[in-house]
Amino acid sequence: MRAFWIANLDVAYFFYGLAFVVAGLLIAVQRRDLGDHRVSRVVALLAAFAGLHGLHEWSDLWELSRGYDPLVHPVGVVLLTASFVFLYEFGRSACAMSRPASRLASRWSTAALTAACLALMAAGGREPEVWPRYLLALPGGLLAAAGLGLHIGENPALQSPMARRCLKADAVALGAYALLAGLVVPRADFFPASVLNEETFLRLCGLPVPVLRSLCAVAVAAATWRLLFFFSREANERLRREQAPREQAESKLLQAQKLEAVGLLAGGMAHDFNNVLTTIVGYNYFLLEGLSPESPLRPLSLEIRKAADLAASLTRQILAVTRKQVVQPKVMEANSVIHEMAKMFRRLLGENIKLEVHAHPSAWPVKMDCGQLEQVLMNLVVNARDAMPHGGRLTLATRNVAVDGRRQAHLPAGIPEGHYLCLEVHDTGSGMTPEVQAKVFEPFFTTKEVGRGTGLGLSTVQGIVKEYRGHIAVASEPGKGSVFRVFLPRAEGGAEALVPGEVRKTGVEGHETILVVEDNAALRALVKRILREKGYRVFSAPTGEEALSLGRRLKERIDLLLCDLILPDSHGLAVAKELCAARPGLKVAYMSGYPGGVLASDLAFNGTVLIEKPFSPEALLDALRRQLDAKRAEAQAKAPPLPGLGSGQT
Repeated sequence: MRAFWIANLDVAYFFYGLAFVVAGLLIAVQRRDLGDHRVSRVVALLAAFAGLHGLHEWSDLWELSRGYDPLVHPVGVVLLTASFVFLYEFGRSACAMSRPASRLASRWSTAALTAACLALMAAGGREPEVWPRYLLALPGGLLAAAGLGLHIGENPALQSPMARRCLKADAVALGAYALLAGLVVPRADFFPASVLNEETFLRLCGLPVPVLRSLCAVAVAAATWRLLFFFSREANERLRREQAPREQAESKLLQAQKLEAVGLLAGGMAHDFNNVLTTIVGYNYFLLEGLSPESPLRPLSLEIRKAADLAASLTRQILAVTRKQVVQPKVMEANSVIHEMAKMFRRLLGENIKLEVHAHPSAWPVKMDCGQLEQVLMNLVVNARDAMPHGGRLTLATRNVAVDGRRQAHLPAGIPEGHYLCLEVHDTGSGMTPEVQAKVFEPFFTTKEVGRGTGLGLSTVQGIVKEYRGHIAVASEPGKGSVFRVFLPRAEGGAEALVPGEVRKTGVEGHETILVVEDNAALRALVKRILREKGYRVFSAPTGEEALSLGRRLKERIDLLLCDLILPDSHGLAVAKELCAARPGLKVAYMSGYPGGVLASDLAFNGTVLIEKPFSPEALLDALRRQLDAKRAEAQAKAPPLPGLGSGQT
């Protein structure tokens, strides 16, 4: 064996250098900050040592095969010295990670030992490699072994058995290398190099020391590669953990931006679009009045009205998604709304879908706009119907839920403690995958074929529910149906006596004077025609400024102001307040297809009402008649009693 290695010493030098170069490359290609462990921040020093030392061993291989080279030899000495400087700094940094070993080497020791080494090398001698090995390689390797070994016991983050084994292997290999490279040096004419050197080691052990050094290099390379693999995997896991909240925040921001974009779109189109729809509905009303029941044009006129109603429904959905519709919340019983709509739902679902209603007999009341609650139920029922093309069962249920902080099944994430009424819509349809569930509330997202869905139904539901500080959750599996649960906060007090959706009918004809303020010429002409045909006297203005000017000029009494909320030069609220200040007792009615986030409470000025576009002539006349009748009742209440009928007289 001894004869073999002496004859093939170049093989040992080659693999010795290769092992260190590979170790250096493995470390260098990794990021310097790998994971949460401090050892990952100093591995770049180990990479520099391994790479430079591997190149030095190849320079020795060159001289072994070619003989002494005056150019290669100095380069080899420089590479050796530089590599051991990095090894010592790595060992010092590894010790600095451990409190017990942190005082073994000061931060200035690297510079001091390097300077001493260079001074001794410059003093002369046939073997300049001896001093870098004694002063840098030996203490550097031992410090690295001590630092890594102590770091294993001190760092609680190193829970992985693989990582601990790799660090132990690195510590042992570096410690062994420190002895083999720092004590076993080329022969020199001074002690201890004259006694313990590479030649005496060969005689005692029978192996050239480069062979054992190469084995240490292979061990360091293998252990370091596995350790870096662990650190890299841990860093990726940490990155995923850090990115998860950021991605969720970005997703919420993107959703908010989508809603904002939809809101801008809705605001820009709703006003003009609803003006057009109101004009279509109004003139279609006059067309229907002029047609006999037997007229072949009557079905066509009814289709026009149906199409206009559908278009109006789509506009309302967009406004509901962006929360820009006027709402009039009131305390109500959700059970009453469900029972009222159940008959319509059965017609909507058809014969192949069975509807079941399980209403809690003591369901808590909720405070909500009746029309919006109906819209929530309608959208959820339509969504369930479309999920059951071949029939099935649809269940509507209500139940009381008390959220007290304890984990309960089916509760939405983040729902605060309190009392809620839960509305459940359960279908036995096709169900949804987790990917579809993640996007189901996004505006314009739909899995239905073209022409069957707008992608606004469920986003409308979510927008309405959030408006009332409610929450919505969905549970679904492919092939097992879906359950949508809406949690609405319990309202204090009892429900109002009126059944949701009930409208009191009044007379529509009159003789009072009405000022109409509307910027759309076609709609303004339509409203004037509707009112004049019922006997009202009508003045009109296209802008807020002209309305104020007309109000100042007119000598006649104006009984009611019918004003659009959104005007080219001002807001309807400002116009109404100024006119009411000049004409006390003036009644006000607003009309708008885009209220711009106005609440019903914002319109409670001088007993005002809001007529949402598109409206029918009947709805317009009924709303105005209510206002005028209220004005007459107020006037009668303020009138003094007739003579002889005062208080206390008979």
